[in-house]
Amino acid sequence: MEVIDHQPQTWFLLRDGGEYYLSVRCQQSFADFSILVRFSPAERDAYQTSGHAYADTLATAISGDPRGHRGRDLENELGSRVTQSVIAWRTKNEGDPGVQDAGQT
Repeated sequence: MEVIDHQPQTWFLLRDGGEYYLSVRCQQSFADFSILVRFSPAERDAYQTSGHAYADTLATAISGDPRGHRGRDLENELGSRVTQSVIAWRTKNEGDPGVQDAGQT
């Protein structure tokens, strides 16, 4: 699993083989949490067509309605792998200003 795109303080996009995963930072009142979704084939195609803009649009939809996406949430199943991948990515890209703001894991 590797980080392939991100939006600082908002989301990370990871790829594991042919699968894509979007880890989105969500906030509701006093709670701060992440939701991790696996792209459907249609979402994967949309990302391959529109890139970062599509991932950002999907992340905005997820963070705007986290309860509506709980059924897709893989955070409990894959969250530790995502965290390890983000840490490895940050270490590799240390000193990059875009990485400095990538505070979500």
